[in-house]
Amino acid sequence: MILLGIALLHGLARIGAATSTISSPASSLPIVDLGYTLHRATLNFSDPYHYYNFSNIRFGKAPVGDFRFQAPLPPSKSRNKTVNDGQQGVICPQATPGWIDVAGLYLTGTTDLAVLAAVQTEERLNRTPANIPAPDPRTSEDCLFLDVIVPTAIYDSTHAKCKRQPGCKSTGNGSTGAPVIIWIFGGGYTYGDKTNPAAPAGLLSESEVHGGIIFVAMNYRLGLFGFLAGELGITPNAGILDQRLAMEWVQEYIHLFGGDPNQVTIMGESSGGGSVLYHITAYGGNGGKLPFQRGILQSPATNQPLKTAQQRDIYQQTLSEASSVTSSRISTVQELKSLSFENLYATNYMVVGNSDYGSFTYNPGPDRFYVPDFPSRLLSEGRFDHSILIMVGHNINEGAIFSSPFITTQADYVTAVEQIIPGASQEVIAYVTETLYPNVLNGSFSYTTQNERFALTLSDLYITCNTRFLALAFKGLAYSYLFSVPPGYHGVDVAYTFNDGPAKDEGYPVNATLAGIFQNYIGTFAATGSPNYAGLPYFPRYGANTTVLDVNVTNLGSRLVDPMANQRCTYWYTTPYA
Repeated sequence: MILLGIALLHGLARIGAATSTISSPASSLPIVDLGYTLHRATLNFSDPYHYYNFSNIRFGKAPVGDFRFQAPLPPSKSRNKTVNDGQQGVICPQATPGWIDVAGLYLTGTTDLAVLAAVQTEERLNRTPANIPAPDPRTSEDCLFLDVIVPTAIYDSTHAKCKRQPGCKSTGNGSTGAPVIIWIFGGGYTYGDKTNPAAPAGLLSESEVHGGIIFVAMNYRLGLFGFLAGELGITPNAGILDQRLAMEWVQEYIHLFGGDPNQVTIMGESSGGGSVLYHITAYGGNGGKLPFQRGILQSPATNQPLKTAQQRDIYQQTLSEASSVTSSRISTVQELKSLSFENLYATNYMVVGNSDYGSFTYNPGPDRFYVPDFPSRLLSEGRFDHSILIMVGHNINEGAIFSSPFITTQADYVTAVEQIIPGASQEVIAYVTETLYPNVLNGSFSYTTQNERFALTLSDLYITCNTRFLALAFKGLAYSYLFSVPPGYHGVDVAYTFNDGPAKDEGYPVNATLAGIFQNYIGTFAATGSPNYAGLPYFPRYGANTTVLDVNVTNLGSRLVDPMANQRCTYWYTTPYA
């Protein structure tokens, strides 16, 4: 049950996919020459679908030593003639908040607060520098790698064309290649990796009607390694910049795999969806052409809106925890940067693990550079790339997993609100707790308990209002949906995005028919800029009527007035906490 909480939280639950690796002679598998490295594919199949997986391709220089906490750099161009088969998996250092254990129990039926309190207490007592478990064996600071998954038909066809052309050195010319989806995983900006969920065979298969797509997934730095800020000598939002570097890599190299750099869709869920939002608003819209043309944002989570003061507080907390881990005083960036990997890993584990309920501590925040302001403000002021086409959606019960079951009174609720908008004035707190989300528990405001009241508040602030902001900013041209398949928790839609058969996701049935339709919408949007295709229920643009598509097993095709077109989101759009 505890694992269920983790799976729901970041939407990265593995689905019982029927994907296998075919044992083939190495000489029969394609090798791509990237100039700086030679990379051999493995061959995978999910009958009757086959694809090449070019795994663990380096897209960034190792962010270690002097490069810790800095913007990423492209890999060295010095040529390595050793053929890399990509079988050595790598994930970035990561950690999970301790409250996830409680959330997993609570959402699966344990409502006894004494039992939940005991679990929380035990977790806190066990989380000490002396009890830190060894990291996953794949863990390395040198983790800036990506995977390129290419349908064999796309790769073989484009290479055959190239072989017939004297002097041809690539498999695509930017105008005839296949569409590309770049996946950005979720996990609160503190955990996850490019291999979760399982290989996207189902999504690729459903996209065959458009000639197929190429799927790319990258690692990016997490926690303190990627999102430490608050002091000179540290590049804020380094993890977001890792993602951007991977996109630029795609622009330079995807033609070698048969892809079209002018048909790139970036897609993410939860913090991955929030990352897509940060990229759409990059440089406040003044950074030139973005390295993608379309965006799919699933439950786009921007988490706690950190201001400079909060970033500095987290930096000081990090120094304090590092001092505890090392039993010596760590007081400068250079001292922190000089720590061993083991000590930094332990520091990250402790800080993230002790995060307040529903929080992850390390989050993106304004940096006056790539993220010049809060995304909601940038959208409201028109400071973003208006040329991007977007498809955006959220689930019906996003906030449940993040809302502490220990919020049971009015005082608990007010304290929790103060916690998620630190530094907000008392006038703001009063308006939020008395007018927007009043203490009325009769169901007329869609909640009957203090816990549900806070779940709605947090969901609006972190996730659901972001979908409304985007739809407004793109002046009704966005495609917006509501994923209302029960139980509608944060992350359960990912099982539909990557379904590969009639499997079940941690006890919640996945309707294979609906999954196929949902995947068709995604693939069609990536291929054409519109999710509509013959045989699919019509997916309208948002438009003046604020219309969203209801994605549900029982009433798919129904169109609703956006439930987020409300007073609450109108207020949050003003960024009152900044």
